[in-house]
Amino acid sequence: VNEAGDISDTEEVYWRLVRPHENDDASPLHADKWFAEILDYDTELLSNKTTIKAWIPIYLSDPACGLKIVPNSQRNEWKYDVLSRNGHPRPSLAESVETKLSGVTEGKVLLFGDSLLHGAGVNHSDQTRVSVEITLVLDDYKSAA
Repeated sequence: VNEAGDISDTEEVYWRLVRPHENDDASPLHADKWFAEILDYDTELLSNKTTIKAWIPIYLSDPACGLKIVPNSQRNEWKYDVLSRNGHPRPSLAESVETKLSGVTEGKVLLFGDSLLHGAGVNHSDQTRVSVEITLVLDDYKSAA
């Protein structure tokens, strides 16, 4: 989905750079589906679709500075706030929960749905963390049957 709320027919790959000790590079816990809600994407375009995120760490100098997740969080509904970061609205979980490091190492791939709570804390290492994020929007297998 592009910034206008339309499903794009071109692939979009995002490089994520998390610099050492830069608070602005961290992302609060969130579920990707909240972006569609706060940016008012056309939900009809996303109906009968399954959204999957692929997170691929390219360089992690310290595994403790990797992606954090809340296991099984996709099974619950969560309240969130909308924060402004660099002039853009960003969702942020409105409560405190315990996170777990994803454990994904360089060159591996973590696939998760758009309801899983995840985020990146401040990078406390001395090296920039580099990762790639790919969002796949697929026809829902339930509606294809």
